Order: sequence, then structure tokens, then C-alpha cells
Amino acid sequence: MLQRAKDSALAKVLQMIVNHFFDDIGKVLELRIDSKAKKILLQVLLQGESEPVSIAIHTYKIVKKEQGYFFIVDDMTITKEWMDRVAKKYFVQKPLAIPSHYAKYLQKII
Repeated sequence: MLQRAKDSALAKVLQMIVNHFFDDIGKVLELRIDSKAKKILLQVLLQGESEPVSIAIHTYKIVKKEQGYFFIVDDMTITKEWMDRVAKKYFVQKPLAIPSHYAKYLQKII
């Protein structure tokens, strides 16, 4: 029960973060997280598209460094092949800085 509550809270924070990064590209329609298994499933509706894109992050980590918190994707797949290739080339294993105003929420959850 506690794990589900934690995952629900974390999903809300992550959805705000993702929507912050991609606000001019699209919107996250759904975000589910399993923090124990380190998995995230997203449904994203991109501007100009009629159908949402599914993104499955198979493993991830949130790390704290001197400069702040970072989100690192270890493995992922995207339903659109070209997006999958771009993501694997430019996002997998690349630390993404979490804006400090969202990091304060993460500190309470993780």
C-alpha cells in the first residue's frame, strides 16, 4: 500500500517534470511508475499527431550529485521506430537535470 502511494506521488512529480521539458512538443496523457522495478510507462500526445506515442522506460535511476538531482534512463523503447532510435542515441545513459523547483518534491518521496 505504501509503495503504491509513493509511486503515485512520484508519478505526479515526474509528469510535471516531463510536461515542463516537452511543453512545446506535446503533453503526457498518462504516466505510470513502478519504483521498485524502476519502470515507467508513458502515453504522450505529440503536437501534430493524432495518436499517442507509448514510451516504456524499462530501467532508470534518480541520482543526487553536487549540482542537483538527475534522471538517468538505462533502457527504453518507444513505439515510433525513429523516435526509439533518437532516444537510444541521445537520452539513454545521459543524465537529465531535474529543475531545482521539482527536486524539492523528489527529496520528500525518494
